[in-house]
Amino acid sequence: MNWAQGYLYDGISSAQLPVRFGVDAPGRLLIEHAEGVEIIDDARSARVGSRVANTRRTIWLLDGRQIQSDDNDAIDAMFASRAGFEALVHLLENNWRIALASVAASLFAAIMLIWYGLPWAADQAAFAVPMSWEREAGRQTLTSLGGLGFSKSTLPESRQEELRAQFERFVADLPEARDYRLEFRDWIGPNAFALPGGTVVFTDQIIELFDNDDEFLAVLAHEVGHLEHRHVLRTVMRGASVAVLTAVMFGDVGSASSVIIAVPTTLVYSAYSREFERDADAYAFAELKRRGKSP
Repeated sequence: MNWAQGYLYDGISSAQLPVRFGVDAPGRLLIEHAEGVEIIDDARSARVGSRVANTRRTIWLLDGRQIQSDDNDAIDAMFASRAGFEALVHLLENNWRIALASVAASLFAAIMLIWYGLPWAADQAAFAVPMSWEREAGRQTLTSLGGLGFSKSTLPESRQEELRAQFERFVADLPEARDYRLEFRDWIGPNAFALPGGTVVFTDQIIELFDNDDEFLAVLAHEVGHLEHRHVLRTVMRGASVAVLTAVMFGDVGSASSVIIAVPTTLVYSAYSREFERDADAYAFAELKRRGKSP
């Protein structure tokens, strides 16, 4: 049986009584002092303080008394069944190599979570979102574009109708039926982007850059590729997942809500990941080739 040296306090006064204590095979806590031997039938009834390096620790008894001892190794041995995590913490505190390796492992795990785990989880969540919810998000985002300098298109109605007709033919020829919409807006520069729920927005300025309608179809095919792969919602969900993780780790709740508020700005100004752009390019290439157009 392992014995430890310490002091017994009655919990009322500051008087201390030198003691020797230990746990026997049946699991009883034995306390020896000048007045005799006390036996506590179940050592598990005592609450053992956590080990912090080699500082003195406390054992609380059910009757309010305390045993204080700095014989930490002996205490760990006699209460081994409950010392697993505390022993690990002590090992880390006293071995800088293990501590450094633990920090490196934690950093690696965090990087893997952010780089692979969060995108995967966000993608699963994006594909689980009902299309009706996504369309509503798209409608609200389209309405919000006015705050970013977008205004009603100044393209001639005849030109808009020509492009809408090509858009309708393109969508009608997709392998699966889709409820996609085309919108034109006047803005400060050439741009085209997809919104959640199936809306594709072209600015007047990018339309004016096209030398022919095949160029319009090429850009359209690329944006439809983003819609088909649900890149829009996946981008938002990935950004939100990182913001939520930041809020959980650092208590920055504002960062999570700001992602949702900034959805219109994100869609207009931010580039998709290279992975998403490659997917959209591959989709556009295949669709144009299938239709007999030069990619």
